[in-house]
Amino acid sequence: MLRFSKRKQYKSFFNICIGILFSLLLISCDTVGSIDKFQHQDTTQIFNGGILAMKHGNYLSAIDHFSALEKLYPDNKYAEKILIYKIYAYYKQNKNTEVLANCDRFLKVYPMSNNIDYVYYMRGVVNMKMNQTIVEKFLPYDPAERDLTSLKLAFSDFNLLIKAFPQSRYLVDARQRMIFIHNILARYYLRVANFYYLHSDYIATINNANTIIINYQTSDSVPYALVLLIKSYQALKLTKEAQLVLQVFHYNYPHSPLSKYILNNTDYKIY
Repeated sequence: MLRFSKRKQYKSFFNICIGILFSLLLISCDTVGSIDKFQHQDTTQIFNGGILAMKHGNYLSAIDHFSALEKLYPDNKYAEKILIYKIYAYYKQNKNTEVLANCDRFLKVYPMSNNIDYVYYMRGVVNMKMNQTIVEKFLPYDPAERDLTSLKLAFSDFNLLIKAFPQSRYLVDARQRMIFIHNILARYYLRVANFYYLHSDYIATINNANTIIINYQTSDSVPYALVLLIKSYQALKLTKEAQLVLQVFHYNYPHSPLSKYILNNTDYKIY
């Protein structure tokens, strides 16, 4: 893992912040007064212009058209379609916050729409993307402090989609994403458990390992969590508890190579 000096970390973080602010300023300047060019167009002309921009991959122009249409003609006949197109256009521009805002707006305004499954799907996809912040991409972080809120929200969105729309065209992909998130969440708790084990905090290790075993039983992190439980109980001189978990481990994973970590005093480090 690359390690940065504090001075370099602060400099990198400062440059990131400046870049973000500059981008926001450019977007703001680009949209000021943009509504004027649509003043003499009717709803169909503006809408078709947005659709044409979408077809050519000009998503900023499409957003410009649809936003102007909403402002000039709030009760226009394309209102529901506009929101759907804006969700996709913002997604293509990596405007995650705007995607989520428009998804929430759509669910509130059109709760009976035939496009609800698409909106839940897109909200889930974007929540998955938002799990890693810009700061985490550039600066090192303590795994025990990472926020899982976005991943959990994504899982909830896909779960709602599957339960409410069993015939949805997005069902298969939503299921695959749920499995992926399920394993990611389990691996996160495994990272945290391992972090605490390496720092001799065995109670915290046991708590996080149990979270995996109870809540993520189908994940591939379970055997590792069991080993951490055994090693932690052994470190705490809780022989009976260690033996019980050892029996569970051997019953479910009789030929696991992880046994070497139990049978000797090898340091246990997953990552």
